[in-house]
Amino acid sequence: MLKEKILAIENLNYLFKISVLVGIVAVAPIFFSQPITGSLVNMALFLAAWIYGIKKESLFIAFGPSLIAFLQGQLPFVMAPMIPFIILGNITLMTSFLLINKKMGSYLMSVVASGFIKFLFLFASSQFLLHFVLKNAVAAKFAIMMSWPQFFTAVLGGIMAYLVIGFYKKIS
Repeated sequence: MLKEKILAIENLNYLFKISVLVGIVAVAPIFFSQPITGSLVNMALFLAAWIYGIKKESLFIAFGPSLIAFLQGQLPFVMAPMIPFIILGNITLMTSFLLINKKMGSYLMSVVASGFIKFLFLFASSQFLLHFVLKNAVAAKFAIMMSWPQFFTAVLGGIMAYLVIGFYKKIS
């Protein structure tokens, strides 16, 4: 009987955490502001990595934001070829964060370094697509979105995740 109650509580805890993360990435695009949306999404990515590591749950969170933005019409159709790169950028952020944090043991250093790695990846990807696949004004504007704002929103999202983790540790 006690074992079933513990399992039920663990299941509720799991459902709550994944629901909050899915909710964040589903709602973030409605703000129509890259600093707000990007920071919220990156916060969810850091939290997913911290909670789950690189498993199906965190990968699900990595896929969500760009697909939701595209389906909601907030990502121009011409930019659809960038979606796989955005997803890979999200996975790169989470993976590099975990690896650097494990090696260095510094949360902030891991956030900054993984944010920079994601920025480099997305910037290089957008430049490739801009020069070899997409050649129009919308693509050029999107290439700017894939540059320094990616680093800024990753670091801000990591700081927000740090605050959430600190709060979570206090209440649990």
